[in-house]
Amino acid sequence: MNSYNFDIKLNTLSFEICIDSIAKYGFFEHKTLGEDCAGGLWFDNDFQLQDYDGEAILPTQVKEILIKLGHINAQNADEF
Repeated sequence: MNSYNFDIKLNTLSFEICIDSIAKYGFFEHKTLGEDCAGGLWFDNDFQLQDYDGEAILPTQVKEILIKLGHINAQNADEF
């Protein structure tokens, strides 16, 4: 079982996003809906979002904050 140290914690109006910068793994969870609207985040060595799961489309608030912080290239944002 993996043990993570979520050293990056981000909040939007509706979501909490936690990231382990060493493992390059994170998750997002809706503050009200909880696990009914949540998923995992996987980053590459350049800390760009590589993949996610949990939702068919990455929630807009999660996508926007990851773009703002440089974890998603705005030109490739439609892929998520």
